[in-house]
Amino acid sequence: MGWSPGSLKSESVVYIEGGLVFYPISRFTLAPIANQSTVEGHPDLGTRGVNGAVFPATRTTGLQLRGWTLGKRIGFRGGIYEGVQGSAGAGLNPKSSPAFGALVNFDLIGSEEGGYLYPTVNFRKAGETVLSLSVASTYQSNAIRVTKGVTDQRSLTSTLYLDMPVTEQQELVAILGGYLYGNGSGSRDTGVGASIDLGYRYRFVRPYVAFEYFASADCPTDGSATTVQCAAAHTGDSRNFRAGLDFYANKNLNHLQLEFSLNRGQSSWGEQSVAAANAGYVPKIPVGEPAATSLARTASKSLLLHWHVSF
Repeated sequence: MGWSPGSLKSESVVYIEGGLVFYPISRFTLAPIANQSTVEGHPDLGTRGVNGAVFPATRTTGLQLRGWTLGKRIGFRGGIYEGVQGSAGAGLNPKSSPAFGALVNFDLIGSEEGGYLYPTVNFRKAGETVLSLSVASTYQSNAIRVTKGVTDQRSLTSTLYLDMPVTEQQELVAILGGYLYGNGSGSRDTGVGASIDLGYRYRFVRPYVAFEYFASADCPTDGSATTVQCAAAHTGDSRNFRAGLDFYANKNLNHLQLEFSLNRGQSSWGEQSVAAANAGYVPKIPVGEPAATSLARTASKSLLLHWHVSF
């Protein structure tokens, strides 16, 4: 449910809403599933350390403020959320502390505010270029289990988004994302990541490419963490590549995607880490090269046909 003290068509709006809402980890978690840069966007990066069973489809029960101001040049949302509770497992959030999250979107050129989510391909008219920069952050105490015990969930992400229509039939979309996660020492989900998406729509077809990278932080060398506690570090690193064609029958209401994926590391499908147990074979390791480096070269290849239609 939600309520706004003024008109939702105004250039400055504050909207109070509560219920099952999106957890504002990054811009990608606030994009419609039917209008992502790839078939799924970047779930490997946008929800690092976040329990999918607790945050189904990146949603959680919460109370938040959402809206826009300065002539729809700045969009915002944030509030207090249920997140991970003690029922999720022994030791997790014993005091039932809430989660906190916020996202601010700055429209540097044009405006994309006024809606509930942030679509990727907008079919804009020529001259309606949008360039925006978003910054998001989340936090919850004792929400993640790692080898060392229970730790806090922390994230800081940023996205630079460009939608530049050349004509009504041609549109360039480019997105650059940065991710910083602090989910406890020794966690495979503590580290830095980056993503890049580039696509060009020509009439009814959009070829696109995307790449995502994540490297977990090395364990402390000051003796504060043992070898066992550091065992998970770098086991969830990602080097994933996507390339595809998006065919539009009725814009984003009815479109078909053909996508090739080359996954090295954690992904929504295929190999889930660079650990030897997940490799299909043990490659020949060059002299002087760490085993983990060679194992990271093994990859999962897939071809996905995805049809989305809204009635």
